Amino acid sequence: MNEGYYWIQYAGQVRIAYFVKTDVEDLDTGKMLPGYWVSLHGDRDIDHSPDIEVLSARLEQPSS
Repeated sequence: MNEGYYWIQYAGQVRIAYFVKTDVEDLDTGKMLPGYWVSLHGDRDIDHSPDIEVLSARLEQPSS
């Protein structure tokens, strides 16, 4: 998955989140993950939860 904005579903809510593509360690399992999600709705990072469903292709920035 490429870094960028996506429509996702998480915790029963559809929202836009930003996927940061960088290797990070899951502190609970010790596994290395390919990135993490940042919600644009003011709540905390939602990490790389298996509960996240990606609903769209990467959103493109509108052209001016």
